[in-house]
Amino acid sequence: YGLVVSDILIETDLALSHFKLGQLQQANNYLKELIIFTEHSPAILYALAITEKKLDRIQSAKNLFEEVYDTGDHQLAAAAGKQLTSLQARPSTSKLLPSSTNN
Repeated sequence: YGLVVSDILIETDLALSHFKLGQLQQANNYLKELIIFTEHSPAILYALAITEKKLDRIQSAKNLFEEVYDTGDHQLAAAAGKQLTSLQARPSTSKLLPSSTNN
């Protein structure tokens, strides 16, 4: 079982291609699969966190950014820290939704 290096590279390219095309859910699906086979690579975790954020799955994005922050990869930890700060300052989307009324 498991992916070989060429499969991981292909799946990474597919995830990036979907991301660039704005097909975030497809990119997200590939990244979730890659997490397993790359032993939680900080770069893949960060990319997954970005797609989660763009898909408005804020709590999941926060959890992933925290995991990246804890990996010890200085560059990605700094970027993840900035993302966490921006998410903390972001208003809750539930407050932005209009209240429903029964007619």
